[in-house]
Amino acid sequence: KSPTAVFSRAAERFAARFRSDGGRSGQNITEGIMVTLAPAAPHERNALRRLYLDAFPRAERKPFRLLCRQARRGRMELLTLRGEAGEPLGLAVTMLHESLVLLDYFAVDPAARGGGIGGEALGLLRERYAGRRFFLEIEALGEPDTPPEQETLRARRKAFYLRNGMRAPGVRACIFGQQMELLTADGLPVTAAEYRAVYRRGAGRLAALLIRPQIIE
Repeated sequence: KSPTAVFSRAAERFAARFRSDGGRSGQNITEGIMVTLAPAAPHERNALRRLYLDAFPRAERKPFRLLCRQARRGRMELLTLRGEAGEPLGLAVTMLHESLVLLDYFAVDPAARGGGIGGEALGLLRERYAGRRFFLEIEALGEPDTPPEQETLRARRKAFYLRNGMRAPGVRACIFGQQMELLTADGLPVTAAEYRAVYRRGAGRLAALLIRPQIIE
């Protein structure tokens, strides 16, 4: 049985419950349904790996075994978003260094999207790391040669995060040669030294050398 198929069927059942209730316009898909976020169980790893491979282009992915190894070392967290029956609906990968927490990867199964579950998951992440400096990266807007459709998607992505409590302190960064913008939960900027440190600790020194994280403004 394909792990991806299991993942998608679980998400489809979750979404079907929402649709069967009429999809009450404006209400969150998770209203009345318990959604949790917790470290991935061993039996979920294959399904999460497939979602990870499907959700992110190869150029942006780290080896999944690296994520698992760093999670075992306490330098990352590999988290599963679950529905009330324990069905996996999404994943989040965070890098940890002292008080800093970088949301490295975040994906919701396509079958469960569109009803507010992404916002609910982001809220759970912010709760999990309350008291720590939680931040994330998005592709920067206004870059030369960005196709109009990509610019629109980037603008929607930024609007989603701002709508769900993240703030834009005006910090730009660069990873893999790609211009990024940092959004933070507390609205405070991340320094160049902090940014490099979270990558060295979270992803490992060799990966950090390949990624070349830097603050550019």
